Amino acid sequence: MIFFLVVFLLSYLLLRQSNDELTAVSRAEVAAVCVSALLDPRARNVCFYLSKAKPGARVMSIDEKISNQFEALIPET
Repeated sequence: MIFFLVVFLLSYLLLRQSNDELTAVSRAEVAAVCVSALLDPRARNVCFYLSKAKPGARVMSIDEKISNQFEALIPET
């Protein structure tokens, strides 16, 4: 039996705190961001919208991209 590992490239996702210009994202992308949020302490007490970025954005690894965006979010008090 052959198992396939599916890797979701999140290179075009944006985490925003405003709901301007939102676009659809897949369930798999939402799930990947949720798991990252659970594991990253910088995602604590933040509220954000998930959207696709415009093509041509700088490509980073999944962890680097999401982690950097969590760091830029302002925590809710």
